[in-house]
Amino acid sequence: MSTYGLQQEMKIPRISARGGLIPSGAWHVAISAIANADRSRILQALTVPEYMEAWLCLPGDPKHPTSASRTANGYRIQRSGPCGLDVDIAGSYLTFRRTKVLFTWQDNTCEGRPMSLVLIRLYGEFARTRVCLYHVGLPSAEERAWYLKMWGASLERLSALFK
Repeated sequence: MSTYGLQQEMKIPRISARGGLIPSGAWHVAISAIANADRSRILQALTVPEYMEAWLCLPGDPKHPTSASRTANGYRIQRSGPCGLDVDIAGSYLTFRRTKVLFTWQDNTCEGRPMSLVLIRLYGEFARTRVCLYHVGLPSAEERAWYLKMWGASLERLSALFK
């Protein structure tokens, strides 16, 4: 299994200008992992709520489980902590193809957080797939660090599901 953050400046795919959702100067995360499964199995794991709960790794207290669910046109991810709702993330799928998923990401835990976009590209054949994830539109370096940690751990878990 290989999971790593891409350290060099890289060109983010054309999602950064999509509908003016992403302000210029916003931070981004680009990370990649290899999983020993075909693209259709990876796509299911990325989008079916029961599978999302198995690989999604939110930083913080691991004693409290993460729950994922479908909404009318997207998804909702929640985690309850000792003092109530700890994480509440929702979004909508903008593109949903066999090799590409683009969705909005809105953290509703704190008031006034901006919406960001996540693009996942799947490259591979038969029994091995490279998962390339781009999260754009993050408002600060601190948020970028949090998401880099989250997506790195999550993609490692995703890869481990297919060992």
